[in-house]
Amino acid sequence: MTDTLPNTFRNLATTVSFWIWIITLVFLVVSVAKDKRRFRNCFYLLFNLGALALFLIIETWGTTAGSIIITVFACFFFFLFLLVPLMLIINGFVMIKHEGFRIPNLLSLAFGVFIIAGELAILMGLGAPDNHGLQFAILTFGNLAFYTCVIFLAFLFYSWFRSWIPKRTTYDYVIVHGCGLINGDQLSKILQERIDKGVEVYRRSMSSCKLICSGGKGPDEKISEAEAMKEYMMTRKSVPEQDIILEDGSFNTIQNLQNSKDLIQKRGGRTKIALVTSNFHVLRALIYTKKLNLDCTGIGAHVAAYYWPSAMIREFVALMRDYLHWYICGAVLFELPAWIMMIQYWIS
Repeated sequence: MTDTLPNTFRNLATTVSFWIWIITLVFLVVSVAKDKRRFRNCFYLLFNLGALALFLIIETWGTTAGSIIITVFACFFFFLFLLVPLMLIINGFVMIKHEGFRIPNLLSLAFGVFIIAGELAILMGLGAPDNHGLQFAILTFGNLAFYTCVIFLAFLFYSWFRSWIPKRTTYDYVIVHGCGLINGDQLSKILQERIDKGVEVYRRSMSSCKLICSGGKGPDEKISEAEAMKEYMMTRKSVPEQDIILEDGSFNTIQNLQNSKDLIQKRGGRTKIALVTSNFHVLRALIYTKKLNLDCTGIGAHVAAYYWPSAMIREFVALMRDYLHWYICGAVLFELPAWIMMIQYWIS
């Protein structure tokens, strides 16, 4: 690679890109230090990674290291925008094989098709200049798919990032989130893994600790999820009954958290809380704890690798539903430059 950038411009670009990276890093560190549960942290992390990539490319431009970095980033984007949707589609078929043909199990398949369709739409739209209405519709869809993919990646990267942040080991309460029972009274593999992780945190705690089993009785369940969890803790994990608190009146994540918070406040005393749920569910649950003003540490339990992509997409869809107005506003702002350029091109 030959150095084609004038030295003055290159030095300016390097300085500007460096300070953009530093500023985004400061925003990220301050925001995470203030509250790790902020959804905006997802975007601070994504902007910081993008700024770092830009700085490295400009700094090493024209060198062997620069060629390597550009190649790595090119391969990375190729992987993200081509191989990832293909892998999601394959995972969709694996989910159907293991979990059955149900709408929740089709999410990774549908999302993979959505991304690929968006990428093809951008190429098709750019190649259809004679039909302005068709070009507008196709490019708008393609941009929307790209925008959604970027937000999902921000959510995904921050979920990984958050899982590496050190956690305290002293708790007064460990809330274990329930999930649906099999045949009305049997624990699923996911719920067993949540309980196992919760009991592990409970036993590691350096102070006296209580386990809160959180989950009500669904219309197709014989007993509440909390009761089934308590039975498992006592018989399979030898947890003393006096260390188990039942929260059996909830039917969703928000109610799990609100009811658990009410139980803890009624008991009084110190309230160092750990929230244990599946690793894919931790970030959304923590975002809800911020809304409820419940200060706690999120800890994720392991899930099967094939189940993880669909579960993450389900969490993402749930968050976009909760932040629908922000999602729509962001989509319009993202589409606006493309709309303006298309109109200018047609007029000229």
